[in-house]
Amino acid sequence: MTLAELDIFVRGVAIGGLLVVLSAFVRELRQTSAVGYGIAFIASVVAYLAASFPGDLGEFSFLRFAAFPLAAAAMPLFWMFSRAWYDDDFRPGWREYGVACFVVTLTILHEFVFPGFGQFWSDASFLICQISAFAFAGDALRRVWVRRADDLVEARRRARPIFVGSIAAYAFVVTIADSIYGWTPGLRPWVVMNIAGIALLVVLLSYELLRIGEFGAFARRRPTTDAASAPDADYTRLAARLDLLMTQERVYREDGLVIAALAQKMNVQEYRLRRLINQHLGYRNFNAYLNGYRIEDAKRALEDPDQRQVPILTIALDVGFSSLGPFNRAFKVACGITPSEYRRQELRKLEASPALTAPQ
Repeated sequence: MTLAELDIFVRGVAIGGLLVVLSAFVRELRQTSAVGYGIAFIASVVAYLAASFPGDLGEFSFLRFAAFPLAAAAMPLFWMFSRAWYDDDFRPGWREYGVACFVVTLTILHEFVFPGFGQFWSDASFLICQISAFAFAGDALRRVWVRRADDLVEARRRARPIFVGSIAAYAFVVTIADSIYGWTPGLRPWVVMNIAGIALLVVLLSYELLRIGEFGAFARRRPTTDAASAPDADYTRLAARLDLLMTQERVYREDGLVIAALAQKMNVQEYRLRRLINQHLGYRNFNAYLNGYRIEDAKRALEDPDQRQVPILTIALDVGFSSLGPFNRAFKVACGITPSEYRRQELRKLEASPALTAPQ
């Protein structure tokens, strides 16, 4: 088998595996926003396989150029996919879209425009593209590590580190190799090795996706207020103990509280606590469960006229958040407005209340 034939073979294997993954994602499209980003990422990998094909496409050569912008978006789309899969409330804003557009535009300019402006522009744009690829992959790996224990959905908890971690790790390897060998087109051993690596990774991920069973990697949306299923007597007692810890002892105020530590406080196996919070209380994420109590606690403090001079950062830290940014984001998702706006709104209501304005 010649190098050209091997290249075509591994590209075919990669595309076949991507179609298997794509079919799983399409079936779960309505379950979570992460699936949409996953589909876009898969499309970008297919576009990369087309844009990087070294052979002669004849009258279809235009497809290589048409596919290049989508191929250039592969790492930004993977970054958004990893964020959406790990954060149910992730909604990209102008910063995320701005970063993605910048990287895609710079990649296109590097490929088609900057070579005509001299070596400096070509090298500088290449360096920035490589640094951005490292940053996207590094952020995904950081998220895998930081969020490794807070998922309450067993299938998803197993799938996310495998998918996101392996893709990010491979992206690191490819970026390092590209830094050594460059982006020079043509049929070279490194190009075939890269495509073979993609094919192997896709096959392994396809197998893992099917092994999980009925695509449980993307958990169905659950209500977060009503019980997801009728609890038995044992779980009822466990729920009562958990409620006592939350409402009376307010353990959610502990910074960095993880489910393992909470299970130890309750003297119960971690898997049983996960099952209680997920299947009986309806939460998919441990931090979301804690934040529900933290936000309600913060709302009481923000509504208190005696605490009107207390900085919002102090309130955020008191209720268990590690910094102001995560508190502001969680509060706005839960209440639709920022903590500052909520405080002004509630204090105005108190000032306008007849009980407070009536003459004594």
